[in-house]
Amino acid sequence: MIILYALVDPRAPRRPRYIGITKDPEMRLRKHIANSGANASLNDWKAQLRAAGVQPMMLYLDRFDERAAAEAAE
Repeated sequence: MIILYALVDPRAPRRPRYIGITKDPEMRLRKHIANSGANASLNDWKAQLRAAGVQPMMLYLDRFDERAAAEAAE
C-alpha cells in the first residue's frame, strides 16, 4: 500500500506545505525531520519550524494499491 501524505505545521494543519507518497510513513516522516533535501523552500520551512520548537506533522490524504495511481494523485 502506498500513502499519499501532506506535511503540515501542527499549528496550522489545514495548510499543507508538501505533498508526497511513501510506503513507510513513519520512516518517511523521520527522514523529513532529520534531513534536508534539494527542496529549498521545504528546507526553509522546516528550519522555521525547528526555530519555533515544533516539527512537521504528517497527514494521510489517501491510500493506493499501485504506485502509478499514487503518483497521479500527487
